[in-house]
Amino acid sequence: ISNTREAGAFVILEETAVAKGIRRISAVTGEDALRAMQQASSLEREAAGIEDAVKTMKAKEGSDGELAALDENVLAFRQKLETLSVSQVTKNRIRGQVEALQKEVSVLKNQAIVKKVDRVVKVAREEVRSLYAAGKRTAVLQVNVGSDAKAIKRVLEDIKKEAPELSFLIVSEELDASLSTNKLTVSAVVPEAFQNSIKANDWINVALKAVGGKGGGKAGLAQGSAVIPAEGSEGVMKGILGDAEKYVLQVHVH
Repeated sequence: ISNTREAGAFVILEETAVAKGIRRISAVTGEDALRAMQQASSLEREAAGIEDAVKTMKAKEGSDGELAALDENVLAFRQKLETLSVSQVTKNRIRGQVEALQKEVSVLKNQAIVKKVDRVVKVAREEVRSLYAAGKRTAVLQVNVGSDAKAIKRVLEDIKKEAPELSFLIVSEELDASLSTNKLTVSAVVPEAFQNSIKANDWINVALKAVGGKGGGKAGLAQGSAVIPAEGSEGVMKGILGDAEKYVLQVHVH
């Protein structure tokens, strides 16, 4: 341009260090600047919409699917933000806003996991209490806490507290609507008094053999995993639970 008047709008896109004491400023003028300003306004509206969605989710108990979708939306928006040419000041402000939203969504997901585990543990303890009262000393249970290690550990610990002389195996399935496979995590606990007849590591391997899963551990505590097709997973799960029950019958521990 021959005169600054010809620039019209002016937007600074980036400021970087070139060398000590030297800064480089990248900017656009004219129609490009107007376009950058329009994109910035659009991003600000979109960020406000996502913030409202997070507030709404905080006000209710969102499902796993809703929280996962919200998390994906926030991540996609952040990636989009980095690709667009907008004012550096605006981009930095929105980036900070998005980072805060991501932290809030992470907190919501953790809270949802805790509540879910609370419900699962309550049901498992009631089932174990009933079996224990009936004289049973083994149990094969399906729990729905996904593959989260902390959640599974809590289920194991709570069952052990409820029935310290119970040998038990739990199967947890990680569901993912975006994938064609589900992950299974199988854990077994056997008190020392029963380890001569039933071993946790053998129990795990028997349960996972039909689906090609692998497990490891010792006679008292073992864990394994497998990946199964999402389609028809209910039938596969029944087979795993059935094989685990058969192992108990074979070693004559009831």
